[in-house]
Formats: sequence, C-alpha cells, structure tokens
Amino acid sequence: MKRLSFCLAILLTLSFGLAFAQAPGNTFIRLGTVTAAGGAVVADTIFFNGSSVVKFPIIYGNRDTTTYALSNAFRISSPDGANWAHAAGNGGNMKMTGAAATMPGIWVDTVGFIHPNMYDLVFKFNMWGADGTGQDTVMFSGAIGPSTFPGMPIKDSGVFFNIMVNAKIADVGKHICIDSSTNYPPTGSWKWPALYTTPAYNTFPTWSGLKCFILEKARNFPPVITNCAAAAQLTGSHCGPISFTFNGTDADGDAITWSVVSGPGAIVGANTSAVYTVNGLAAGTHTVVIGATDPAGSNTTTTCQFDVIATNVAPAITCRAGSLTVSAGNTVTDVVTATDDCDPKTFAIVTNPMVGAVSLNPSTGVLTFSPVVADSGDHCITVSVSDGTATSECNLCYHVILGCAYNLTIENHPAVIQGTMTNVDITLSKIDGGEGLGGFDLLIAYDNSALSFQAASQGTIYAQCGWEYFTYRYGANGNCSGGCPSGLIRVTGIAETNNGAVHPTCITPKYVGALPTTLASLQFLVSNNRTLECQFVPIRFFWADCGDNTLSNASGSKLYISCKVFEPFSPDPIDADGPLPTYLGAPNVCVTSTQKAAVVRNIDFTNGGVKIICGSEIDARGDINLNGTMNEIADAVMFTNYFTQGLSAFLGHVDGSIAATDVNNDGITLSVADLVYLIRVIVGDALPFPKPTNLAVNVSTYDSKVTITGSELGGVFMVLKGEVNPTLIANAKMEYAYDGANTRVLVHVPYDINNYGMALKGFTGDILNTQGAELVSIEMADVHGYKLDQALPSDYALLQNYPNPFNPSTKISFDMPKAGAYKVTVYNVTGQKVAEFAGDAAAGRQTITWDASVHASGVYFYKLETAGFTATKKAVLLK
Repeated sequence: MKRLSFCLAILLTLSFGLAFAQAPGNTFIRLGTVTAAGGAVVADTIFFNGSSVVKFPIIYGNRDTTTYALSNAFRISSPDGANWAHAAGNGGNMKMTGAAATMPGIWVDTVGFIHPNMYDLVFKFNMWGADGTGQDTVMFSGAIGPSTFPGMPIKDSGVFFNIMVNAKIADVGKHICIDSSTNYPPTGSWKWPALYTTPAYNTFPTWSGLKCFILEKARNFPPVITNCAAAAQLTGSHCGPISFTFNGTDADGDAITWSVVSGPGAIVGANTSAVYTVNGLAAGTHTVVIGATDPAGSNTTTTCQFDVIATNVAPAITCRAGSLTVSAGNTVTDVVTATDDCDPKTFAIVTNPMVGAVSLNPSTGVLTFSPVVADSGDHCITVSVSDGTATSECNLCYHVILGCAYNLTIENHPAVIQGTMTNVDITLSKIDGGEGLGGFDLLIAYDNSALSFQAASQGTIYAQCGWEYFTYRYGANGNCSGGCPSGLIRVTGIAETNNGAVHPTCITPKYVGALPTTLASLQFLVSNNRTLECQFVPIRFFWADCGDNTLSNASGSKLYISCKVFEPFSPDPIDADGPLPTYLGAPNVCVTSTQKAAVVRNIDFTNGGVKIICGSEIDARGDINLNGTMNEIADAVMFTNYFTQGLSAFLGHVDGSIAATDVNNDGITLSVADLVYLIRVIVGDALPFPKPTNLAVNVSTYDSKVTITGSELGGVFMVLKGEVNPTLIANAKMEYAYDGANTRVLVHVPYDINNYGMALKGFTGDILNTQGAELVSIEMADVHGYKLDQALPSDYALLQNYPNPFNPSTKISFDMPKAGAYKVTVYNVTGQKVAEFAGDAAAGRQTITWDASVHASGVYFYKLETAGFTATKKAVLLK
C-alpha cells in the first residue's frame, strides 16, 4: 500500500517534468514497476532517448513547522555504472532550477520575516566527486540574507532539483540512486510540502531513504512537422495544381507516413519530405488537415491544419460597342463574346426593358431581338456571363425606329410625254448614322416594251462626299448571274478609301453627309407607242440572288438586305418572302444562307416608275401657259413670245404648251392661224373649240343588250339583222324602221329648237335591248357632234386593263369580231393562276372586272384565249 501511494505521488510529482518532457530534445519520463524483495533495491524507471539529457524533478520540503533543518544532503550514486555529468560541465549534474520567480508560494517564518513575491535565499552547492562514477554527495547551505549557517531552512516550501544524466544507449538497464537515509544529516524522512496551489500536491506521502531508478530508452517520440506554419495559407489558381512540400522529423529516427486527414487533395512522400497537391479545386477557401504518423510504438500522429485558397479569374465579356439602329418588326442578331481562365461559360439576360421578343443562347452568347413599335427609342439589354463563381456584364444598346434604318426609293414620274427622255433617280433618304454607307449593289428591273434604257450616271453622293467607284452593267455584259436579260440593270458604287484620286470626305453620317441624297440616276427613252398612253410603267428593285439590292456599312463589316418592299402610292408593304428570282424582296433564306455574305434586314425599298401622260392631259386647247385657264390674255402673251424666242418661251413645259397651241382645231400646232384664232376668242369674236373628247368608247353586245361606255353620247345609229322590235333603255329618244332586210335604229338626245344653244345632256351605258338580233353595224357621235368611230371590231384584240396600276379592281376588255366562247386567265409573276373568267360572248367589245382584293401588290399577266386567238398583257396591282 505504501509503495502504491509512493508511485502515485511520484507520478503526480512528475507532472511538472511532463510539461517540458515531450518538447523536442527532452526525454519522456514515466515510472516503471516498483519491486522490493528482502533487502533488494526499490527501483523505478526513467525513460530516455539516445543521448538526451534526463531531467528528473524532485520536490523536497519539511512539513515541520517549528524545527528548521540546518543542513540537508543526499547522495547520488549508480551501483552499475550509469553516467552523469559534473556540475560545471554541460549543465551540471545537479543544479537548482526554477529560480526565485518560479518558487511556489511565499515563505513566511515564525519570527516575523516576510518576503512577499520573492526569495532572497542564497542556495549554495558543495559538490565533490562529480566524475560520473562512485558516489557523489550534494550539500545545500543557505541563509536569510548573508548567512554562515550550513544548510537551508525550509518551511512549507519546495525546491526543485534536476539530476542531469548524460544517458546513453549503453546505460539502458542501469540505475541511478538517491539516498538521504544515512550519514547525511539531518537524518529522517524527506517531506513533501503541503501548501501548493495544486491540490494534488497535498496528497504526497512521506519519502525517505534510498530510491533508485532504472534507465530505459523512451518508448516513442511523435514525429514533428517542421514547416506547418509556412503552409498556413496556400494560394493558387483553381485551374491548375496547388502544391506544397512538407518537412518532418522523428526523434526516434522512425519512418514517417503522411496522409490527408480531412479536406481535398493528396499528399505523396515518405520520411522527412512529402508533397501535398490539389488540382481542379473549386474557387474559394478550403480547410485541409494533414497528418504525419510514426508507425513505431503507439502510432502517434502529428497533424497540421492549413487553408488552401483557390483563386478564380472572372470571365471577360465583350458586347458590340455603340447603339445599333433596328426597325420595329424586323429581327437583329448580336453575338456576345467572353473569355475565361478555364471554366465553361454561361450567358444570361440580366435586364431586358424591351417589349419585343429577346432570346439569348446560354452557350454561344447569340442574342436575337425582334422589336415592336412599343420599343421605339433607345434601350439597352444587360447581358452577363458566369463561370460558376464570378460574373461579368455588358450592355447591348439599340435604337429602335419605325421602319428600317436605311431607305431606298426609285423616283416616281407622274407625267411623262411619250417620245421624250426622262431621268429616274435612286434616292437614299434614311440611314443608320452610326454605321454609315460604304457601298451599294442594286439590280433594277423595267418594262423594256415601254422604256429604253440609255445610261446610268453617278448620284449627288459622289460630288457631295467624294465617292470614287461607280459602274453599271446591262444586257449581255451585265452581271445578273450571267448576262442581264433585257429589262435589268445592275448599278454598283463604292466609297473607296484605299487608293485612287478621290476619297470619301463626309463624316456624319459616315461617307454620306446630308440626306436625302441620290446614289444613281437612270436615263430612259419613253416609247412613242400610243397604246401605252395613260399607262404607268413600273421601275422596280429585282432580286435574282441574295446579294442583289444590298448596302454595306462604312467599315464593310455588315451587309444589309431588304426589310420591306413598297409599291408607289401604297403605304402597305408587299409580301417580303418568296422564291428567287422575285420582286418581293430578299427571301428569308437569305438571312441564314446567302451567296455573298452574312446579312441583316435593314433596308426599306420603295419602287417607282414612269406614268405616261394621257393625250387629254396635255391637249388643253388654248391653255398655252398650262395654268388651268384656257384662252386668256396670258396665253396670248406666251404664244406671241414663241414667235420671237422659240420654244424657250414655254418655260420648261414645252410639250404641253405645244399641244395646247392647236387653238383652231385644225390639227396643226404652233401656227400663226392658231395665234389669230386665240386672239379672236379672247376678244369675243369667235367661240373656243372644246377639248377633244376621248374617242376610246367601249361597245359591247351581251345578253341582247347594246352597252356603250367611255363618252357622253349624242346619238347612235345601229343596224340590226332582220325585223326587230327593239326596246329603248337609255334616257334618250328612239326611232326605228324595217327596210325589208334589216331594222335601222336611231337613238339620240331629245333636241328642242327652243333650247338651241343650251348644253345638251348626253347618255351612256345600256342603250337598248336588241331582242337577240345580231348587231350588223353601229355609228356614234357625242353631244358636240364629234364622230365616235368605234364600230364592231374587225379582228380579235386584247386591250390594256383600266385603270392600271389599280387597287383593288380593274376592267379587262377584249374585242370579239363575232360571237363565240372566250377564256381570260390571270397569272402572277411565278406563273401561278390566280383568277379565271370564261363564257360565251356576242360580237363586239367585251369587258370583265377583276377584283384583286385578296392578292398582294405586284405584276400580273392576263391571257385571252378564243377561236384560235391568244394574247397576253400585264397589269400592276398597287395596294
């Protein structure tokens, strides 16, 4: 029981030594088994490592509160040759440790000496025989202040002693003994002090006499990671490996095994060096614990905790600079690009103020935008790209307009006289100011039966802005996917900045300057064919392939094609999608697959043409100055000037004035007889001749009715085959008689001798019912007595529709010299049949009405088929 108490006491006593025993370089100390048999030495065990110094703490104190020990001594010896050092060499074999500042407690003696927070005890060692062999006796002496007393008065205090043993592997199993029982006054028991702050000290038993310890090698020292502090934060890109080399030592010389205790990565190596590596780590801070394990003994593991900081480079995003002009109702495509260190990128729309459809491909960054009218104005869409950790943003800005950014118009001439030259301009009236204009490639179609192309000349943009390149091609030398067929002209222009004598000078808009401006002027000779009178001859943009009728921006980076195509006089666009070749604009296939370049719809086209003037419009008899008032003094003055100044007297309206000079109605213009008759009319000596009546009256005999339209009639004389009793329909008078072979019929206005000189009211439309009799002949006159020479046709004929252009209906007339079956078929430009009329008709001029309300604007062809006769003409529908 005493031994067990002693062992526990020693174990608790050693807690001071254990505090530093596990530090590198110190020996881990523990008690071994205590044995005693007869007179045998009682032995405990001291463990040491190699040649390390063993520090053995002993606490000595005298509990006697009244008796002072005037001297104390004990002997150190080794019965079997264990080694220890001299006090003066290498730390001494015995020394006082924990100087006054570390002494536990405050010593107070009974005679009133108080020494708070300090000790002024002077400890003196008398040492001899410290040669590592035999027995050494250690004496202590001390006093309060200068003292001659041998020994050290101790009262309820403690002194710590270390036995410094130069232990070697060869000393394993040997003993070191401490003896206080014999010949070393004072004799008696060693005492353990009771007044320590650590409560366990109060349980220490009495110990005296001989105490021996066995020296044994320490069971194991844990490995030490020497550079853990240096790895507190490892930083590197998450795209690549992050590594660090750890170093370790093992006091026992055992091999070290490295491992990752927690966290990502792996560590490879053995013994004193290992490399930790982690690859592809998600961006952020990650805590890692590695371990170094000594496989010997108790497999002790030393750990090191550190942070791995994986950095990430945010993706760099790029959007188109500036604002893109786009027309409501069209679709524009933008591409957002981005770069990143290594991560997959995802695009997204952050803010979208648009009402129209916006879509963004999250993988490619391709954005499509289809603005609507409500998007008009300036807006920006914010787009982001993310690599999963970081996000970058940029803006795509749009200027949304009504209609496309660019507008090209072919000039529309409202009144052109046949047989004259006319210039038709191609005008640019709208443009994207940010993009400018660098070139144009236009393909123009015209009716070569009415117009004869002469030449093309540069537009005003060449003089205004210094454009350089201009050319046009037509006919066999044209460029229309081969030679250009008759009726097609290609006109091409380039600003040309690289070389040559001229360079574009306009800055805003780039290469264009002030609007409107003309790109080219086309010169045509108008046919003198009188059947074209009053006709509108269209001049239109034509598409043979996707590269036709295109514009380039100033930099050449964008190619624009048609948005919408408009006919003259119509606010509504025609259908913009149809197969090539077409008048309808570039088809949708051109947006994704073009023969020349990637394209964007950005141009509105408006067709034009030439309206051939009607004879009645220029034959205003007596209105020489064309001011709308005939036979006035100003007309006489201008006509008089003609005889001295020539045609320049007509001030630019030469053709109209010439036609108006036939004042005396003799069919001869510019004669002095006309001037004389004009003066007579002005002074009231003669009556003016009225403006000639349109002689193109239509006569039809269908369903037993004779119908005459196109003029106010004064009288009609008809011969009907056989004996007939006709019925009058018109508001007129009728006389008729049978001559034995035919019935002769006269229909006329009701002349009244009492109303002579007053205006007579003519009649028109349905004239009379023939009761099914054949019309042999017909003669007609208007109310003024002018003969209308229209009679039964002698040949089959298909007349030009009227009106033309038309919207939405027109009349198609044809002549039948004899009764028979007929068929009229209407086709569009692609050859598709869109309408058909068929039936039986009597001899004469027949008229049908085609209502084209459900069809798109454009050119149509109508074909007459009857009794071996076929003819085709074209009509223009303008909505």
